[in-house]
Amino acid sequence: MNKKILEDFISTTREIQNLMENQSAICYQKKVVPKLQFFALKFISQNKGITIGEFANVLMISSGAVAQLIERLVNKGWIKKEVDENDKRVFHLSLTVLGEKEVIKMDDIFLNKMTSMLSLVPEKDLEKVLEIYKSLLEKLKKEKYSIC
Repeated sequence: MNKKILEDFISTTREIQNLMENQSAICYQKKVVPKLQFFALKFISQNKGITIGEFANVLMISSGAVAQLIERLVNKGWIKKEVDENDKRVFHLSLTVLGEKEVIKMDDIFLNKMTSMLSLVPEKDLEKVLEIYKSLLEKLKKEKYSIC
């Protein structure tokens, strides 16, 4: 493969991802919800009952950092921690009713922002890019690559 094309692909993909992430902070009620909190709420909503340890592994952050994040979300009333019946050292995470409502609000705001950003590109072009990305993703999932 042409090295220049490969380097351009990687840098362009990273730059687009960074720009979209930076411009997609969730702002509502004159507050900004950090990306990590938004991601955490979304992930917990999709993985009800996940343990704190599993959650820390997904985020790839220290147990101390994840504890602080969880505490913030608990204090806002968005998630709850429940002790595991079999192992009192393990806690499971789930959204509260308030947390579920916040996820719906955040999703709406996020989708509106993404729609606005992606409206800069004709829909046919987006469909082509999506088709290429899905094809690449499917092929990568089938392959086993070693880091070394």
